[in-house]
Amino acid sequence: MRRGRLPEIEIPAPSRDAMIRAVDIPEVIGAYWVGSWAAGRADALSDVDIALWVDPDVPPARFPELLDHLQARLEEALPGHEIDLILLNRLPPARRFALLKERELLFCRDPGRCADWEARAMRAYLDEGPFRELLNRTSLKRWKGESPVIDRDLLIDRMARLEEFLALLEPLAALDRSGFCGDPYRYGSAERFLQLAIEAALDIGHHIVAYMGLGRPQSDAEVFRVLGQAGFLPEALAEAMAQMARWRNRLVHLYWDIDHAQVRALLLPAIRDLKAFMQAIARFIEGKSAP
Repeated sequence: MRRGRLPEIEIPAPSRDAMIRAVDIPEVIGAYWVGSWAAGRADALSDVDIALWVDPDVPPARFPELLDHLQARLEEALPGHEIDLILLNRLPPARRFALLKERELLFCRDPGRCADWEARAMRAYLDEGPFRELLNRTSLKRWKGESPVIDRDLLIDRMARLEEFLALLEPLAALDRSGFCGDPYRYGSAERFLQLAIEAALDIGHHIVAYMGLGRPQSDAEVFRVLGQAGFLPEALAEAMAQMARWRNRLVHLYWDIDHAQVRALLLPAIRDLKAFMQAIARFIEGKSAP
Protein backbone atom coordinates (compact mmCIF):
# COMPACT_ATOMS: atom_id res chain seq x y z
CA MET A 1 0.00 0.00 0.00
CA ARG A 2 1.42 3.35 -1.00
CA ARG A 3 1.86 5.71 1.88
CA GLY A 4 0.68 9.26 1.33
CA ARG A 5 2.87 12.22 2.02
CA LEU A 6 2.93 13.39 5.62
CA PRO A 7 1.40 16.80 6.28
CA GLU A 8 3.81 19.72 6.24
CA ILE A 9 4.61 21.31 9.57
CA GLU A 10 6.15 24.53 10.84
CA ILE A 11 8.23 25.24 13.88
CA PRO A 12 6.18 27.40 16.27
CA ALA A 13 7.38 30.91 17.00
CA PRO A 14 8.44 30.20 20.63
CA SER A 15 10.64 27.32 19.44
CA ARG A 16 12.13 29.51 16.73
CA ASP A 17 12.99 32.12 19.35
CA ALA A 18 14.60 29.43 21.49
CA MET A 19 16.68 28.26 18.50
CA ILE A 20 17.85 31.81 17.82
CA ARG A 21 18.99 32.06 21.43
CA ALA A 22 20.73 28.69 21.07
CA VAL A 23 22.90 29.79 18.15
CA ASP A 24 23.51 33.28 19.55
CA ILE A 25 27.01 32.64 20.87
CA PRO A 26 30.05 34.85 20.09
CA GLU A 27 31.61 32.40 17.63
CA VAL A 28 28.56 32.27 15.32
CA ILE A 29 28.19 35.06 12.76
CA GLY A 30 25.15 33.65 10.94
CA ALA A 31 22.80 30.65 10.95
CA TYR A 32 20.40 29.53 8.23
CA TRP A 33 17.59 27.04 7.84
CA VAL A 34 18.42 24.88 4.81
CA GLY A 35 16.86 21.84 3.17
CA SER A 36 13.19 20.99 3.55
CA TRP A 37 12.55 23.50 6.34
CA ALA A 38 13.84 26.41 4.27
CA ALA A 39 11.85 25.24 1.25
CA GLY A 40 8.60 24.83 3.20
CA ARG A 41 8.47 21.06 2.56
CA ALA A 42 9.18 19.78 6.07
CA ASP A 43 7.04 17.09 7.65
CA ALA A 44 7.11 15.25 10.98
CA LEU A 45 9.98 12.99 9.81
CA SER A 46 12.18 15.77 8.43
CA ASP A 47 15.51 16.53 10.07
CA VAL A 48 16.11 20.14 11.01
CA ASP A 49 19.11 21.24 8.93
CA ILE A 50 20.95 24.31 10.20
CA ALA A 51 23.88 25.79 8.28
CA LEU A 52 26.30 27.85 10.35
CA TRP A 53 28.84 30.47 9.45
CA VAL A 54 31.45 30.60 12.21
CA ASP A 55 33.78 33.55 12.75
CA PRO A 56 36.86 32.98 10.54
CA ASP A 57 39.10 33.72 13.53
CA VAL A 58 37.91 30.55 15.29
CA PRO A 59 40.68 27.90 14.92
CA PRO A 60 39.53 24.81 12.98
CA ALA A 61 40.70 22.65 15.90
CA ARG A 62 37.80 24.11 17.91
CA PHE A 63 35.14 23.23 15.32
CA PRO A 64 34.20 19.76 16.73
CA GLU A 65 33.81 21.08 20.28
CA LEU A 66 31.85 24.09 19.05
CA LEU A 67 29.47 21.96 16.95
CA ASP A 68 28.85 19.59 19.87
CA HIS A 69 28.02 22.56 22.08
CA LEU A 70 25.61 24.03 19.53
CA GLN A 71 24.02 20.64 18.88
CA ALA A 72 23.20 20.28 22.58
CA ARG A 73 21.77 23.80 22.79
CA LEU A 74 19.59 23.32 19.70
CA GLU A 75 18.29 19.93 20.80
CA GLU A 76 17.27 21.51 24.09
CA ALA A 77 15.55 24.36 22.21
CA LEU A 78 13.67 21.99 19.87
CA PRO A 79 13.14 18.65 21.65
CA GLY A 80 11.85 15.73 19.63
CA HIS A 81 13.55 16.77 16.37
CA GLU A 82 16.74 15.47 14.78
CA ILE A 83 19.15 18.39 14.37
CA ASP A 84 21.79 18.31 11.62
CA LEU A 85 24.45 21.02 11.70
CA ILE A 86 26.39 22.04 8.59
CA LEU A 87 29.50 24.19 8.92
CA LEU A 88 29.58 26.48 5.89
CA ASN A 89 33.19 27.51 6.51
CA ARG A 90 34.43 24.04 5.58
CA LEU A 91 32.29 23.36 2.51
CA PRO A 92 33.59 23.58 -1.06
CA PRO A 93 32.15 26.51 -3.07
CA ALA A 94 29.68 24.42 -5.10
CA ARG A 95 28.14 22.76 -2.03
CA ARG A 96 28.01 26.04 -0.13
CA PHE A 97 26.33 27.76 -3.06
CA ALA A 98 23.76 24.96 -3.40
CA LEU A 99 22.75 25.36 0.25
CA LEU A 100 22.59 29.15 0.13
CA LYS A 101 20.40 29.16 -2.99
CA GLU A 102 17.48 27.98 -0.87
CA ARG A 103 17.86 29.10 2.70
CA GLU A 104 16.05 31.10 5.34
CA LEU A 105 17.95 33.30 7.73
CA LEU A 106 17.63 32.15 11.33
CA PHE A 107 20.20 34.40 13.00
CA CYS A 108 22.69 37.05 11.92
CA ARG A 109 24.98 38.83 14.32
CA ASP A 110 26.02 41.50 11.81
CA PRO A 111 23.90 42.03 8.65
CA GLY A 112 26.79 43.70 6.85
CA ARG A 113 29.14 40.79 7.47
CA CYS A 114 26.47 38.25 6.54
CA ALA A 115 25.74 40.02 3.26
CA ASP A 116 29.44 40.33 2.47
CA TRP A 117 30.05 36.67 3.25
CA GLU A 118 27.16 35.54 1.05
CA ALA A 119 28.49 37.70 -1.80
CA ARG A 120 31.96 36.19 -1.44
CA ALA A 121 30.47 32.68 -1.38
CA MET A 122 28.74 33.46 -4.68
CA ARG A 123 31.94 34.80 -6.25
CA ALA A 124 33.92 31.75 -5.12
CA TYR A 125 31.34 29.49 -6.77
CA LEU A 126 31.50 31.44 -10.03
CA ASP A 127 35.32 31.43 -9.91
CA GLU A 128 35.51 27.65 -10.04
CA GLY A 129 32.89 27.26 -12.80
CA PRO A 130 35.36 26.62 -15.68
CA PHE A 131 37.26 24.05 -13.59
CA ARG A 132 34.02 22.21 -12.72
CA GLU A 133 33.19 22.01 -16.43
CA LEU A 134 36.67 20.67 -17.24
CA LEU A 135 36.44 18.06 -14.48
CA ASN A 136 33.01 16.97 -15.67
CA ARG A 137 34.17 16.58 -19.28
CA THR A 138 37.26 14.57 -18.39
CA SER A 139 35.35 12.42 -15.88
CA LEU A 140 32.73 11.57 -18.51
CA LYS A 141 35.48 10.53 -20.94
CA ARG A 142 37.05 8.21 -18.37
CA TRP A 143 33.69 6.68 -17.47
CA LYS A 144 33.09 5.96 -21.15
CA GLY A 145 36.45 4.20 -21.35
CA GLU A 146 38.14 7.00 -23.28
CA SER A 147 41.50 8.49 -22.34
CA PRO A 148 41.46 12.27 -21.84
CA VAL A 149 44.39 13.94 -23.59
CA ILE A 150 46.51 16.64 -21.96
CA ASP A 151 46.20 19.89 -23.89
CA ARG A 152 49.91 20.55 -24.29
CA ASP A 153 49.32 23.78 -26.23
CA LEU A 154 47.15 25.16 -23.42
CA LEU A 155 49.80 24.37 -20.82
CA ILE A 156 52.54 26.02 -22.88
CA ASP A 157 50.34 29.08 -23.47
CA ARG A 158 49.68 29.47 -19.73
CA MET A 159 53.39 28.97 -19.01
CA ALA A 160 54.25 31.75 -21.47
CA ARG A 161 51.73 34.05 -19.80
CA LEU A 162 53.09 33.18 -16.37
CA GLU A 163 56.62 33.97 -17.57
CA GLU A 164 55.38 37.33 -18.88
CA PHE A 165 53.75 38.23 -15.56
CA LEU A 166 56.89 37.27 -13.62
CA ALA A 167 59.00 39.51 -15.87
CA LEU A 168 56.66 42.40 -15.04
CA LEU A 169 56.80 41.64 -11.32
CA GLU A 170 60.58 41.44 -10.96
CA PRO A 171 61.34 45.20 -11.22
CA LEU A 172 58.46 45.94 -8.85
CA ALA A 173 59.84 43.44 -6.34
CA ALA A 174 63.20 45.26 -6.44
CA LEU A 175 61.69 48.55 -5.21
CA ASP A 176 62.30 49.67 -1.64
CA ARG A 177 59.38 50.00 0.76
CA SER A 178 58.76 53.71 0.21
CA GLY A 179 59.11 53.44 -3.56
CA PHE A 180 56.62 50.58 -3.61
CA CYS A 181 54.06 51.54 -0.97
CA GLY A 182 54.15 55.25 -1.78
CA ASP A 183 53.10 54.83 -5.40
CA PRO A 184 49.60 53.43 -6.05
CA TYR A 185 50.49 52.68 -9.67
CA ARG A 186 53.37 50.49 -8.53
CA TYR A 187 51.64 48.55 -5.77
CA GLY A 188 48.45 48.36 -7.84
CA SER A 189 50.38 46.90 -10.78
CA ALA A 190 52.19 44.45 -8.52
CA GLU A 191 48.97 43.22 -6.94
CA ARG A 192 47.29 42.78 -10.32
CA PHE A 193 50.24 41.00 -11.97
CA LEU A 194 50.67 38.77 -8.92
CA GLN A 195 46.99 37.83 -9.11
CA LEU A 196 47.32 37.04 -12.83
CA ALA A 197 50.49 35.00 -12.29
CA ILE A 198 48.80 32.88 -9.63
CA GLU A 199 45.73 32.44 -11.84
CA ALA A 200 47.95 31.22 -14.70
CA ALA A 201 49.52 28.68 -12.33
CA LEU A 202 46.05 27.63 -11.18
CA ASP A 203 44.92 27.12 -14.78
CA ILE A 204 47.90 24.83 -15.30
CA GLY A 205 47.25 22.96 -12.06
CA HIS A 206 43.52 22.56 -12.74
CA HIS A 207 44.24 21.17 -16.20
CA ILE A 208 46.72 18.57 -14.96
CA VAL A 209 44.50 17.51 -12.05
CA ALA A 210 41.50 17.07 -14.35
CA TYR A 211 43.25 15.23 -17.17
CA MET A 212 45.30 12.98 -14.91
CA GLY A 213 42.22 12.03 -12.88
CA LEU A 214 43.68 13.19 -9.58
CA GLY A 215 40.30 13.76 -7.94
CA ARG A 216 38.17 16.83 -7.27
CA PRO A 217 40.03 19.41 -5.19
CA GLN A 218 37.68 21.40 -2.98
CA SER A 219 39.60 24.68 -3.20
CA ASP A 220 42.27 26.42 -5.24
CA ALA A 221 44.81 25.76 -2.50
CA GLU A 222 44.01 22.06 -2.60
CA VAL A 223 44.83 21.93 -6.34
CA PHE A 224 48.50 22.45 -5.54
CA ARG A 225 48.44 20.07 -2.58
CA VAL A 226 46.98 17.38 -4.84
CA LEU A 227 49.80 17.97 -7.33
CA GLY A 228 52.27 17.59 -4.48
CA GLN A 229 50.70 14.36 -3.25
CA ALA A 230 50.77 12.97 -6.80
CA GLY A 231 54.48 13.75 -7.16
CA PHE A 232 54.25 16.59 -9.68
CA LEU A 233 55.56 19.14 -7.17
CA PRO A 234 57.90 18.84 -4.17
CA GLU A 235 55.92 18.90 -0.94
CA ALA A 236 57.33 22.23 0.26
CA LEU A 237 56.66 23.88 -3.10
CA ALA A 238 53.12 22.49 -3.19
CA GLU A 239 52.40 24.04 0.21
CA ALA A 240 53.96 27.37 -0.81
CA MET A 241 51.76 27.40 -3.92
CA ALA A 242 48.71 26.54 -1.80
CA GLN A 243 49.38 29.58 0.38
CA MET A 244 49.78 31.65 -2.80
CA ALA A 245 46.34 30.51 -3.96
CA ARG A 246 44.92 31.83 -0.71
CA TRP A 247 46.61 35.15 -1.44
CA ARG A 248 45.03 35.22 -4.89
CA ASN A 249 41.60 34.88 -3.26
CA ARG A 250 42.44 37.74 -0.94
CA LEU A 251 43.57 39.96 -3.82
CA VAL A 252 40.34 39.24 -5.70
CA HIS A 253 37.73 39.16 -2.96
CA LEU A 254 39.22 41.41 -0.25
CA TYR A 255 40.86 43.97 -2.51
CA TRP A 256 39.80 46.86 -0.26
CA ASP A 257 41.75 45.47 2.69
CA ILE A 258 45.20 44.74 1.24
CA ASP A 259 48.39 45.52 3.17
CA HIS A 260 50.67 46.83 0.41
CA ALA A 261 53.82 46.30 2.49
CA GLN A 262 52.81 42.69 2.99
CA VAL A 263 52.39 42.26 -0.76
CA ARG A 264 55.86 43.72 -1.33
CA ALA A 265 57.36 41.26 1.16
CA LEU A 266 55.57 38.43 -0.63
CA LEU A 267 56.80 39.26 -4.14
CA LEU A 268 60.35 37.86 -4.11
CA PRO A 269 59.44 34.48 -2.56
CA ALA A 270 56.38 34.30 -4.83
CA ILE A 271 58.50 34.89 -7.94
CA ARG A 272 60.97 32.23 -6.77
CA ASP A 273 58.23 29.68 -6.10
CA LEU A 274 56.40 30.38 -9.35
CA LYS A 275 59.64 29.86 -11.29
CA ALA A 276 60.16 26.55 -9.49
CA PHE A 277 56.58 25.62 -10.36
CA MET A 278 57.26 26.40 -14.04
CA GLN A 279 60.35 24.19 -14.00
CA ALA A 280 58.40 21.28 -12.51
CA ILE A 281 55.60 21.64 -15.05
CA ALA A 282 58.08 21.96 -17.94
CA ARG A 283 59.62 18.64 -16.89
CA PHE A 284 56.16 17.10 -16.80
CA ILE A 285 55.32 18.41 -20.28
CA GLU A 286 58.55 16.91 -21.61
CA GLY A 287 57.65 13.62 -19.95
CA LYS A 288 60.83 13.47 -17.87
CA SER A 289 59.32 13.29 -14.41
CA ALA A 290 55.63 12.45 -14.75
CA PRO A 291 54.70 9.90 -12.08
